[in-house]
Amino acid sequence: MSGLAGGGLLMMVVCLIALLVIVLWVFMPFAIFGTKDVLRSLLAEQKQTNVKLHQLWLQNQALLEAGQQPQRPQLPQQQL
Repeated sequence: MSGLAGGGLLMMVVCLIALLVIVLWVFMPFAIFGTKDVLRSLLAEQKQTNVKLHQLWLQNQALLEAGQQPQRPQLPQQQL
């Protein structure tokens, strides 16, 4: 009798896992396609940050070559 109950439990676990896979299979493309715009905006911001960092680096290199002490940039106060 216990063998039958164990088989029923195994079948229920397999069905739950299959249901989970089906739900993920249906909804995953929507989650991936919904993030494309967010990723594009993050990439654009990262490029802007890289340009600003490169400009600061060039300024500091010029100051060092002139024998002056580079200044630390003042960071804007942002609320997160």
